[in-house]
Amino acid sequence: VGSVLPLFFFSIVFLGRGPTRCHNRALIWGWGGGGGGGAAAGLVLYGPTLLARATASSQAGGAALARSGLGLALGLAMTGYTFAVGETVFPWNPAAWLGLAAVGVILVGGAGRRARGLWPGLAGAALCALGVAIITTFISVNTPFLNVPVRALFAWPFVGLALVAGSVSLPRRVGRAAGGALLLAWAVGLGNYYTGQQFLNPIYLTPAREAAELIAAGAGPQDLVIVETDSLVGYYLAQERAALGVADAADGDAVGRLLGTTPPQVWLVTLGRDQTAGLSNADSIRAALAADYAAPIITRLLPLDPTYVRYKALLLRRPAYTNRLTIETFTRQTP
Repeated sequence: VGSVLPLFFFSIVFLGRGPTRCHNRALIWGWGGGGGGGAAAGLVLYGPTLLARATASSQAGGAALARSGLGLALGLAMTGYTFAVGETVFPWNPAAWLGLAAVGVILVGGAGRRARGLWPGLAGAALCALGVAIITTFISVNTPFLNVPVRALFAWPFVGLALVAGSVSLPRRVGRAAGGALLLAWAVGLGNYYTGQQFLNPIYLTPAREAAELIAAGAGPQDLVIVETDSLVGYYLAQERAALGVADAADGDAVGRLLGTTPPQVWLVTLGRDQTAGLSNADSIRAALAADYAAPIITRLLPLDPTYVRYKALLLRRPAYTNRLTIETFTRQTP
């Protein structure tokens, strides 16, 4: 969302900037001029489906900063940041500063030169993003603000049109410099995407396959693996060793029944969680294992960037998880 699509779209615009300036002014105005109306129509058509799904998935509690003005503001800020420079570049990376500066030059410069199509494009994007942010903050409360840009993807064409309108209104050298700087920032984000670095939402990096391979290589035939379903480790483990006993941590009856078979080892796989930590049964499982099993050997996968963790903890005003996935191996004690 934040790297591949913008890079593809805007690189085409800048490679063909001359023809775009000369021939497509009317086309930009025609597309962008209906920005508010197009966005409103999109929300009207898509809104009922989004509301139905959001209401169905809404639960008590909610994600961090749900039902708050700060959560709404951060969702909108996250959308603007992602559409500007991508979701695979940390804000303290100089490439992000370069990209944000380039977007500022394009939009502010275009506004100063009264670029046709710029304001309708921005209005359409703002309306789409605001509608999604309100739904995810106050209705689908288990959706964290980091996920607002993905759900507001249909706002991106309006952002692209606003950037094109602002770019073609600038002097040629200024427009090319700003466009080149923005493409460089996007290229850095694209490189991070393929190397698995600087993801603002680390859920996309969850090492489920790596964890499944590690467990499959070390577990005995009578061992029990307890997984949190949303870790996807169970899915990959079924491909690695289908005969291995696997239980869903959320299914208390199944976990209790399988623990009654006294497996020699129990592998507990948990995700790093913030506000949704209360939805996990990991603590009750650990308590059930404490009497008969030794203290676990802990393997932590995908440690997160320390700066990212520190800023996240400051923002949420509580400790943030430091790695994405954890494997705890409990060995049964000899009576």
